[in-house]
Amino acid sequence: MKLTNLILALCATLMMAAAADAQRGGGNRSLTLYSGLNFTGESVTIRSDVVNFQTINFNDRAQSIRVEGAGSWTLCHHANFRGVCHQFSDDVGNLNPFQLAGHVSSARMEYDAGTGGPGGPGSLDRPRNGIVLFEGHHYNGASVHIRHDNLNLMGRNFNDLARSVLIARGEAWEFCEHANYRGRCITLDDDTRNLGPYNMNDTVSSVRRVYDSGRPGGGYPGGGYGDGSLTLYSGPNFTGQSINIDRETYNLTRQGWNDRAMSLVVEGSGSWTICEDEGFGSPCRTVSGRVRNLDAFGLGNRVTSVRPEGYNDPGYYGPGGGYGPDGTLTLFAGPNFNGPSIVIDRETYNLTRQGWNDRAMSAIVNGYGEWTVCEDANFGTPCRTISGRVRNLNAYGLGNRISSVRPEGGGYYGPKSGVWR
Repeated sequence: MKLTNLILALCATLMMAAAADAQRGGGNRSLTLYSGLNFTGESVTIRSDVVNFQTINFNDRAQSIRVEGAGSWTLCHHANFRGVCHQFSDDVGNLNPFQLAGHVSSARMEYDAGTGGPGGPGSLDRPRNGIVLFEGHHYNGASVHIRHDNLNLMGRNFNDLARSVLIARGEAWEFCEHANYRGRCITLDDDTRNLGPYNMNDTVSSVRRVYDSGRPGGGYPGGGYGDGSLTLYSGPNFTGQSINIDRETYNLTRQGWNDRAMSLVVEGSGSWTICEDEGFGSPCRTVSGRVRNLDAFGLGNRVTSVRPEGYNDPGYYGPGGGYGPDGTLTLFAGPNFNGPSIVIDRETYNLTRQGWNDRAMSAIVNGYGEWTVCEDANFGTPCRTISGRVRNLNAYGLGNRISSVRPEGGGYYGPKSGVWR
């Protein structure tokens, strides 16, 4: 009799544990998507990441969703988790307010609260990587998962909405009150239930990773991860030879890449315009994220010129900033093209007259050509010759030490001229 009672007690305990595990999600986590509002119409249930809903015949059909089990799911406009994305941990009877109704093309399982999922046992539901911003305190309300540097959260429909944030283990992120990492910024390396004490409630407009212990050579700054540059590949699906481009390029012939690209990756946020003819001659297409085959845009082995979008907006690089005319030099007071800036279009023996002696921490040579930058007035050594984009002049031993500058090649580089005048 005692043995029978013991067996019954053990069975009851196991059943209770199973019920608790089911309530937490356990191994029974799923997402059900419905073609109609309020969980009506045809449906499909997934239990793992789906990178392209065309494979399950449900692309751009979902109007409502049910979330089963613990944790959350991220739903995105485009395949491969690109475009507008939102994270959900509860049922949603209408995806319209999130701009996802009839536009879901990929979905990803995020984390498993307290059940030993990616966040770890007893974790605070941290994402696997990146950050999750919430519109409410204590991780409540609508949310968005950010994995790469984002210079303007308006693109994710989350500008000035964040009130709390979850941060992946080993990562630190910078949160800024204005787009393009301007205005007041703070750096956080742990989950924050309330951004109020930092005076950042409903204020965050741009975010970027400043440290990632799990990504050797990656993160920001210095690793090139998510830096907005363009990588072209000679083969489809990111195969073959490749080239990384970080500036407007009127003709890829000089780089040996005219009519060679078959796939590309836009690193981090932002977009690029790619054109068939030199000088951005049409046809052109604007791309972002990862393009596995440029034949889809009619530009396989036909790209001749490329340019980043948004870089010429007034003030893009801060007060007085942005690109200058081709061949000029733009100096910035902060690294990574931040802070006040000045555009210089001629040989300058002493930057003191411009109020820029020993102030520059980063620089851009606009267009083609090179500039020599020197530590002392009158081009006194040490000097370095630079081109393109220099994110931190400390790499040349000249951070906050430049006193004179001059263009190389004999003169001013006229707008879109292609030659020195």
